[in-house]
Amino acid sequence: MLDRVRGIPGHHLEAAAYLDEFWPYFDRLGAGTLWKLERAQSFQEPDVPSWAAMAEGDWERSLALVEAMRRDIDSGPGPDLRRVRIVDRPVTPYLQWEM
Repeated sequence: MLDRVRGIPGHHLEAAAYLDEFWPYFDRLGAGTLWKLERAQSFQEPDVPSWAAMAEGDWERSLALVEAMRRDIDSGPGPDLRRVRIVDRPVTPYLQWEM
């Protein structure tokens, strides 16, 4: 699936450049609802401590860190975030962590 997307003309942005471009649009949404459609079955987020713990197989620490992150995410300003994710079987550890 991602091979087909990568074949579409466009330009690739590294994470920092993507976020620099994304945040001004996100901030203008105000209090609306932002829907996100995701298809990737695995993703690497080594800067996220709970992801790193999951990747190391330390699910207990990973879940504790997720709970700490949830408080920060839920209390932040901005739009109401909603996500639709397409999931294939078998469920990957990344998707298990996301759920």
